[in-house]
Amino acid sequence: MNKFDKLVVNVPELFKSFPYDAKESPAVNKVPFLQTRLHRIYKNRFLPARYRKALWKIGRNTHIDLSWYEVFREYWKTVLKGRGVWSVQDFFFLKGVYTVASANQSLDNAQAEPEISEGAHLKKWQHPKVIAKLFHMVNKEYVTHQLLPLEFMRTYHPSPRNILEYGCATAPITLSYFEFFNPDPQQKIYLADLEYLPFHYGCYRFRHCQNIIPLLLRPEEGFQLPADIHYDVIFCRAVFEHLDQPLRTAQRFIDLLNPGGILIFDYVMTDLEATLDTPMGLDHHQGHAQRSQVLDLFESQLRLLEGTLHRDKGTGLCVVQKKDY
Repeated sequence: MNKFDKLVVNVPELFKSFPYDAKESPAVNKVPFLQTRLHRIYKNRFLPARYRKALWKIGRNTHIDLSWYEVFREYWKTVLKGRGVWSVQDFFFLKGVYTVASANQSLDNAQAEPEISEGAHLKKWQHPKVIAKLFHMVNKEYVTHQLLPLEFMRTYHPSPRNILEYGCATAPITLSYFEFFNPDPQQKIYLADLEYLPFHYGCYRFRHCQNIIPLLLRPEEGFQLPADIHYDVIFCRAVFEHLDQPLRTAQRFIDLLNPGGILIFDYVMTDLEATLDTPMGLDHHQGHAQRSQVLDLFESQLRLLEGTLHRDKGTGLCVVQKKDY
């Protein structure tokens, strides 16, 4: 055992020991770590958005706003039982340690035979070394908000009742929604992803919020959403390239959107060689192979409101709408 193996996360066991959908003293719109004085400024609707964005950035860069770090430290210590994270600098040090460990593991497995089963693909996301992915995503939230997709939602569907963040990982869009806005108490926000570490962390952060509902995508169900919930808005960012059945998922989105509902998504153009299913490869070859079919489906069945459905490069952020007839 080397020095990077001191914290190994058994993801299936973690989901059993700390159920992803457990609620603790829940109430509507209750997200305690986003109730600081700074967040009252971020949410102030009388301030222009550009000022709120600037203040958010200043708060993060100066470490005045440590809300992101405090909740991670709590999770790391109480749920993962990791060694103490005593400062922001300690967080960045550990991020570097686990990034190196993950890179070394990827090199060790570079010659392994690719696996294409649903179970094998899930196991890659559950690999102990993917703990680096949690650090990466938390760090990304520290430097980047998700206001653009939310602004699209407020432009094209300002009063949604059911919202889905699909393939959400740590749920950064939902995080920004609660950071910068006061969601309608009648809204329900669904978080959907695989049984892997960042999703567990995302659910943990919102365990006090009654109107945030986690949905686990299971291999025995083809990683598909349940058919009995319909949505006004679906967010799907940096996800399609990872899916083992992107065309089927795209059709399910269309089926589950309410008339007039919108899908806000992007589709990264990956290198086919980079999508081979090596033990640490998180893109899926089907995400590459079915890309044009997915975009053709959206173009034929939905109305394009924002963006361009590029076939030869990444789409960037797009908004498509289900026709209301």
